Amino acid sequence: MSSRWTHLVCVACWEDLHGDSKTPVSLKDAEEGNCCVCGESTTSGIYFRQKPETLLCTGQLGIHEETK
Repeated sequence: MSSRWTHLVCVACWEDLHGDSKTPVSLKDAEEGNCCVCGESTTSGIYFRQKPETLLCTGQLGIHEETK
């Protein structure tokens, strides 16, 4: 992922953010990374876009390190 605005999220955080209102689309055979919301390890393959400064990762941790 090349954007600070694209974030990996675990299933639990996705459900907290969206409840039953949205079904996530996830990458098949996703690599392990840390959820940008809670910091826990996940292989959910679910990504979403949000302003980096509003999340735990601040667009700097986990998947964001790969693009530096």
